[in-house]
Amino acid sequence: MSDRTYNTVDICIYDEDWSEPALIVAKMLLTKCPNQYGIYKMPWGFLKKTYNNHFTHEEIETGVEELINDGMIALYDDRKVVWIKNKWGRDGYSGISNNQLGALRHIKEHFPSVYADFQQEYDLVPTEVQKEVNRSRRRSQQKPPLSRDSSQHPDTDSDTDTNTKKKEKKDIYIPTDKSIKQVRSLFPKLKEPRISQQSKTLDDIKRLDNPPDDLLIALKWAITDDFWKNQFQSCLPLRHRSKNDNLKWQNIYNAYKQATKIKRFDI
Repeated sequence: MSDRTYNTVDICIYDEDWSEPALIVAKMLLTKCPNQYGIYKMPWGFLKKTYNNHFTHEEIETGVEELINDGMIALYDDRKVVWIKNKWGRDGYSGISNNQLGALRHIKEHFPSVYADFQQEYDLVPTEVQKEVNRSRRRSQQKPPLSRDSSQHPDTDSDTDTNTKKKEKKDIYIPTDKSIKQVRSLFPKLKEPRISQQSKTLDDIKRLDNPPDDLLIALKWAITDDFWKNQFQSCLPLRHRSKNDNLKWQNIYNAYKQATKIKRFDI
């Protein structure tokens, strides 16, 4: 069995000699737990509303107390926060990964009363977590830069906005008529915007890769070859690097040469 965080849960937890409300509360707490550490806000309202027709609020409270007395959970901050003990399951724990470090920092910042017991339970080295907490606090305490009064610097702000717009403006690619015709000759059923996208790949090959003059012939051969017709169904990956460190179009062309015994000639 596993809970919401896909951590294995010992099934024997439900074989304990607990009352029915305690068993229901235990299952619900594990199901609702949003993290592997077992620390989160106690879902009192959810428990009472969900089982309102089955148990009284006093029975649910009694079930919670039963779990506390048995050592399964502990409540903090006026019973607003719950810690499901031993949920992390880190016996023999050593070292902290980056993801775990971020989570422990969150626990230390938002649930400091729980973290003291949590740290003792798992014998955590506090220095690395504390360093991350200190860095986070320093970042939050840094003052934002003062906003400039645009009324005092109208010309400067206007120039800045103009320069920003120029930087953000992207070059618009316009496919050549030749590349469009080549794509349509390879894939007649293709429509926009895919024609323009694949035309750009052919133009990039011509501009960057110094291809042979008969590359288009090789590509037309590929879409009829028993092997390559399944590997070549779009021009987009033609400039992708293959495992042999060749571009895909180079592998197609080499296979075409070998199959037809036509020598490559220079441009």
